[in-house]
Amino acid sequence: SMLITYGQGFHGNAVLTRTVQELACEFRCLSLRGGASTIPKEHRLFVANLPAGLKEEDLKKAFQPFGKLTECKILLDIETGQSRRMGYVAFASGRAAQNAIDEMDEEELCASSVCTKISVAEAKPPKQTW
Repeated sequence: SMLITYGQGFHGNAVLTRTVQELACEFRCLSLRGGASTIPKEHRLFVANLPAGLKEEDLKKAFQPFGKLTECKILLDIETGQSRRMGYVAFASGRAAQNAIDEMDEEELCASSVCTKISVAEAKPPKQTW
């Protein structure tokens, strides 16, 4: 599984390394706390390792070829307003979501002159450990 490393998180300046699956689970928990979504969870995809300067419109353009998007969001740091370099896209159909995973996972996405290899996974709820 691809590891994502990023700086400044909720723990000061510590550099955090997480798997994409761990980040997807964390994102799902945050989404559930933020209110119920009308999008079935299997149609929502978590996208990690986005280029820092990427805009939501750019993310939308990258994923629109796979089908009708119902949501597109880049997560921002609450304190700085800067991109957390992760977000999500949601599709109207499961087939479009699966096509996007198959085609976009491990692909490069560019913003300005910076390109990064993104990771795309289903936004799944965390597994219960008890």
